[in-house]
Amino acid sequence: ELGITAVHLMPVHDFTAAPDAYNWGYWTALFNVPEGNYASDKSDPLAPVREFRTAIQSLHAAGIRVILDVVYNHTSSSGAASPFDGTVPYWFFRTTPDGRYANDAGCGNSVADERAMVRKYILDSLAFWLDAYRVDGFRFDLLGTHDPATVRAACALVRARRPDATLYGEPWTGGGPIRFGKGAQKGMAIAVFNDHLRNAIRGDLDGTASGFATGPGGDRDAVRRGVAGAIDDFTREPTETINYASAHDNLTLVDKVAKAAPTADGATRRAMQKLALGIVLVSQGIPFIEGGSEICRTKQGNHNSYEAGDAVNRFDWDAKAGCRDVSDYVAGLIAMRRAHPAFRMSDDADVRRAIEWVDVGPAVAWTIDGTPSNDPAKRLFVALNGEPVPVTVRPPSGRWQVLVDASTAGAAPRGPLAGAVTLPPYSMLVAAE
Repeated sequence: ELGITAVHLMPVHDFTAAPDAYNWGYWTALFNVPEGNYASDKSDPLAPVREFRTAIQSLHAAGIRVILDVVYNHTSSSGAASPFDGTVPYWFFRTTPDGRYANDAGCGNSVADERAMVRKYILDSLAFWLDAYRVDGFRFDLLGTHDPATVRAACALVRARRPDATLYGEPWTGGGPIRFGKGAQKGMAIAVFNDHLRNAIRGDLDGTASGFATGPGGDRDAVRRGVAGAIDDFTREPTETINYASAHDNLTLVDKVAKAAPTADGATRRAMQKLALGIVLVSQGIPFIEGGSEICRTKQGNHNSYEAGDAVNRFDWDAKAGCRDVSDYVAGLIAMRRAHPAFRMSDDADVRRAIEWVDVGPAVAWTIDGTPSNDPAKRLFVALNGEPVPVTVRPPSGRWQVLVDASTAGAAPRGPLAGAVTLPPYSMLVAAE
């Protein structure tokens, strides 16, 4: 229904957990084995293999790509309990000068992928998942902990097998030194999460600070840099940024809006949600939507629910009926984005040539020339109002047709736009010429 093109699965590698206990899967034990707890028959050792392959085939049949969240930066155990230390003690993990395990990932150990055979193990594992399961890409957990040479080798290996693969990761660590941060990805055909745009949209991660879409006084310059693909920030090409407002870590979008705007009524909070997701979907780069954002998913304010269980982490699909306006709006935005390649440019020169900023007071507005991307529209006009009051904007002269307004979104024109238009609080407008 949404029109998505890919799903990012949180870790499915075999991970350490008590039987039937819940966790997110970031405690990898065996990197080349699918997690048995996700199979329908735990007594059959082949069930996880067979069923995961079937799941991937089913998603592919629906036109949906599969991206695996991979955790090569740390393991569930070290020392006597570790198969790696049991093979060659202290070789697979980084250590401090006094002989302790380094804790770059914040999880007790840090994989030493700067060492040749450790790097080879990671590359062999990536090749295995590509070849045996036909996955379509990888999201690297705590990419910032990895050695740059390993990242380059991983990109080369994956691209050689799957030129159209999707690669991205977190350009930070769990407290250790950053080896592969924002900017290191330039020209490597791998993207990184854009926390600059995320924070500009939502405010802080788990506190009461508001952003452009969640309260007054947002950082409009940061929003402009983000919607232009971060090419004046940390990317060489717009395809190197993952644009998002929320992910599995920290508060969900709904919970963050509630915390940043505790006195806002329900309609205002819905408007904030739509605007936050709308900014992601009109930005140059790769849009990423936390599963459930479109159905107003809440985790009851739990900002770190990695062990919280299904009562907190589940998708409450029954809630969709009461959140239909948001899910329809997101589906319409996705349809609009897919119909207009001007929102999906891959070359920074095209972005610079196409985008022209429009001064509309406190709103953020710009036009996109459709020529560089062979867009069916001559131009597109986008305006974002992150203020708690209505804002009047006037698009450049032209014969505009509305595609997105405060309440509806889609690829089909909704009527003409002539002269000035007033944007309600926390809303957006997209029009095509």
